[in-house]
Amino acid sequence: PDQSNDTRSRPANTPEEHALCDLFAEILGVAQVGADDDFFELGGHSFLAARLVGRVREELAADLPVRAVFDAPTPAGLARALADGEAGAERDRRAGRDLLPLRARGTAAPVFFLHPGGGFSWCYAGLVRHLGPDVPVYGVQASGLDGSGALPASMAEMTGDYLARIRAVQPAGPYRLAGWSFGGLVAHALATRLQAEGERVGLLAVLDAYPAGENAVTEDPVEHEVVAHNLQAMGFTFDMDELIADQKAVLLRFREFLQTGNQNLRHLEAQDILALKDVYVNNVRLMRRFEPEIFDGDLVFVSAEKKSEADRSTRLNVNLWQPFVSGSIEVCPIESTHGNLLTDARHMARIGRFLAERL
Repeated sequence: PDQSNDTRSRPANTPEEHALCDLFAEILGVAQVGADDDFFELGGHSFLAARLVGRVREELAADLPVRAVFDAPTPAGLARALADGEAGAERDRRAGRDLLPLRARGTAAPVFFLHPGGGFSWCYAGLVRHLGPDVPVYGVQASGLDGSGALPASMAEMTGDYLARIRAVQPAGPYRLAGWSFGGLVAHALATRLQAEGERVGLLAVLDAYPAGENAVTEDPVEHEVVAHNLQAMGFTFDMDELIADQKAVLLRFREFLQTGNQNLRHLEAQDILALKDVYVNNVRLMRRFEPEIFDGDLVFVSAEKKSEADRSTRLNVNLWQPFVSGSIEVCPIESTHGNLLTDARHMARIGRFLAERL
């Protein structure tokens, strides 16, 4: 952002605020940050938030979870959280069961973003500042990210859980739902469930997610194959025989790999890595079993146009949704791969503006 004409908020008053202002500026690459400046409004996003908590841990010896940056995105707010002891690791572990308040303030109807396959909803943080200042934004995170409790056995069980969480914030519709990747399938399933219960859905936005086509894989996933695919995609080398024999040992080495490199997930603890694996594999299982109902309304769709060979071979395209949508499908094409859709600031800005116009 161009901050040449910005009016800075008040200067830091305490040593903790001074230190946090300096760390904000360092991570965000700006000259100066005031005590009440918002991390995300200055260009921050979820991966930068992870780097920020790492620097806080190094400089202030404080165990600050990433969740705290979303709850209190200013130096003053984080300083208060540290002073009050509200940013402990146990609180962060429990947070996986809650809605993630990407922006809790605002008088408009909220937008609920459903998590992708990994279960975390941090990836949507970069969209928030493009959706209008009056729109509250929540991320629905997967159950099981804290390593406790049974994982949902079906999409119906998952949407029932999420519906209860959403109604705790917004008791009645119309509801506004969106989701990327696996989250797009969950958003569609949740929308049809809401309609079946007599509720209205004001927005259903699917970000590059597709129902199963005629050549789709439908059998249950083989866990070590799913794990291997993701480890290889992140550049981690391992022996396949060891992965099959002792998956936990390989994943713990993978955590060390994340911590030594400039990886976006390096703040995760060992138990987080193991829980994340279980959540991801279970979501792949649910994705392959998913059979959509018909949504009575229009669909807003964001398409990543740079398809992989695998995607082209299975003919992934927006037309797969037409049998499951009674109304029109409006498409926003983005020249991006599926994986970069929510990591490139240019793409997020365009997607955010596109959604904001439909809100």
